[in-house]
Amino acid sequence: MYDSEFLALLVGSYRRLTGESMIPKSVRADVDMAHWLYHEAPFGILVHDTSPEPRFVYANRAAQSFFECGRDDMVGMTSAMSAPEGNREARREFMDGVTKHGYRTGYTGIRRALTGRLFWIEDVTVWNLVDEAATVHGQAALIPRVRPA
Repeated sequence: MYDSEFLALLVGSYRRLTGESMIPKSVRADVDMAHWLYHEAPFGILVHDTSPEPRFVYANRAAQSFFECGRDDMVGMTSAMSAPEGNREARREFMDGVTKHGYRTGYTGIRRALTGRLFWIEDVTVWNLVDEAATVHGQAALIPRVRPA
C-alpha cells in the first residue's frame, strides 16, 4: 500500500521530533508496521503534501472513519477543507506553528465529515515529515480522540 520509504519518513520523523514511538514494540517488520498503522492503529493518521494548497496523500482507516469516507475520498482532498470555513484560520495558525517549530501537540479543533456531520478532534499532534537530509516532505497529524460536536 505504501512503500518502506514513506513509512520510514512518517514513523522516523515522528520519533525524531517527539521522542516517542507511535508503533507498539510488538510490531517490528515494515510490512507489519504499514499494516498496523493503516488497519489497526487506535488513532487517526493524516498526511498532506507540500503543495501550495496541501492535499492529503495518506489517511488510515481510523481517520477515514472519523471523516465518514473511504481512502479515495480523502486522498487528493485539500487538507484545509477538513475544517469548516469558520475554523480554518485557527487551523492555519496552528499549522504555521508546526512549520516553524517542527511539531506541536495538544491541538483541539472542529472538523466536518464528508457527510456534513461536525465533530471535534482532540489532543492532536502535528509534525513535519522531515527526512535525514532535513528536507520537509509534508505534515502529518496523529488524532487520538474525536467526539461529537
